[in-house]
Formats: sequence, C-alpha cells, structure tokens
Amino acid sequence: MRPSANSNVVMTIGEYVEGLLSQQDYFQTRFPRIPIVADNEIKSNILLMKEFRERRKANLEKLEKFVRGTLVKVFSKQVSREEEEKERERTMPGTLQ
Repeated sequence: MRPSANSNVVMTIGEYVEGLLSQQDYFQTRFPRIPIVADNEIKSNILLMKEFRERRKANLEKLEKFVRGTLVKVFSKQVSREEEEKERERTMPGTLQ
C-alpha cells in the first residue's frame, strides 16, 4: 500500500486510512508512536473491518438470493420468561439464612 501519482493501485479511503494506522512509516516519514493500549484497540478494529469487508463481498456475490419469499433456515431458542427465571434460579447460588 503505497499510492503515488504514477501508481495503478486502486483502494478505498478506508483501506488507505487503515494502512496509515497499521504502519509506522509512510514513504520516508515516520509517524509518532501510538500508546500500546490505543494501538491494540486500533488493530483489533482493523481486523474486524477486514472480516466485515470479506463478508460484505461474499454477500454481494449472493445478492440475488436475498429477495422476498426466499426460504431461510433460522436457528433460535425461544425461552419464555418463566423458563428463563427457573434457569437463573437453578444456576445462581442460593443465599444462606
């Protein structure tokens, strides 16, 4: 990722900024250091964005399947409030009297 005037590299602004945040050098310029905690958070968000882009690309390839009336599989566990309360009482330690 080193865009220049004579480069044929095509990238989005998001990819460009991602490169700026993940690298300490830009051509011959050295960026100031980012605190480790902030750097770790930035890098974890960048990883999430890469995954998001991959899923988006895969979904766009299958876009024609996302129309009204298409059958889908749903995995859900519906629990009533009473069942939820019973489960909470069962898993939480009791109080001593």
